Amino acid sequence: MGTDRRIDATTLDDLLLTSRERMVDDRNRNFRVICLTSELSWEEFLKRCQGWFTIEEQGDFHELHATYQKHNKEFDVYLYLFKHPVTGSPTFLTLNSHDGFHRTADRMITKTEGIYNMWFPPDSMTTLKDRILGEEGSRLVAFEGEKFGREQKYEEERRPGTPREGEYRAPDTAETLEERKKEYGITPTHLYFEWPTKGDFHFRDEGEFVLTRGDPQFFFNEIVTPGLEDIEPLNTAFKESNLNIVTRQGVQQIEKETLEIELTTPLEYEEADDLIGQMKSEGFYPYSYQAAEGSLLLNGRIVDESNGGMISLSTDGEVLSILPRYESGFDSLLRFYRFVVEQVDADASVKGVS
Repeated sequence: MGTDRRIDATTLDDLLLTSRERMVDDRNRNFRVICLTSELSWEEFLKRCQGWFTIEEQGDFHELHATYQKHNKEFDVYLYLFKHPVTGSPTFLTLNSHDGFHRTADRMITKTEGIYNMWFPPDSMTTLKDRILGEEGSRLVAFEGEKFGREQKYEEERRPGTPREGEYRAPDTAETLEERKKEYGITPTHLYFEWPTKGDFHFRDEGEFVLTRGDPQFFFNEIVTPGLEDIEPLNTAFKESNLNIVTRQGVQQIEKETLEIELTTPLEYEEADDLIGQMKSEGFYPYSYQAAEGSLLLNGRIVDESNGGMISLSTDGEVLSILPRYESGFDSLLRFYRFVVEQVDADASVKGVS
């Protein structure tokens, strides 16, 4: 088993420098940053990683090691976990491939309550894109996208109702992306950039940033960190949503902080069954719910079948109010918001988060 992706560094600066040297030696090697969000304490987060990885403390990092089998060969994966110095979010640095990360860490992330990918909704992807393209010499060279939200007609759409997704790569990528957003409602989920004086890189809406050429220190400080800073208010809002029983002067009272998702196109009563069907197809199972025409369209509880979490939901068709139940993690709320954006309303926003 090769160990060439192991990094013997104890500080962030040393790890970034070593990664640069490895990339110069092997131009096929990429530097990867995978960002997560979690409401767990750092100690509890590390405990959740046990059983999935062998963990060793290494200066400012924890080295996570695992192996996987592919084509009858065994491969090593080395991930370097630390708290992001600005946002405090769990962050993995690695020279391993996307496939290596997927085969070892993805199951831990999707199956563990209280942990989720640092998901970037469409407006955050646009903010990141526009910031990079605002720098002289940078250019967007490719994108992957999907059509989010309920089926709706766009001003210039041809063949409405046709599923649209895939990759586009050409000199006019930036212009084409804007055209497809307008004509078809395409939302970018993966953006590729070239910046001759800085480097080549791409990032996904699931919090994975990949440098294929250039300086990892520039990449981490000037691309990854500003992106995390932009998304932090949204993640904080999800973490602050809670339901607690408190005792005041001997009397138990309910104390709650509800999260409100505002829709740009209201749901009608006739769409309630479709909404419930979409929830089920995405792993959210509604039970003990009521649908009624009038001031309250839908009210009930939803089980997140991916990790057993539970949330309560009520909506009048314009605002969806959600709240974690029975000490469920915030990740179920975040995953539900992602479902709303991708399946119901691509422009849905969390109230109070700019």
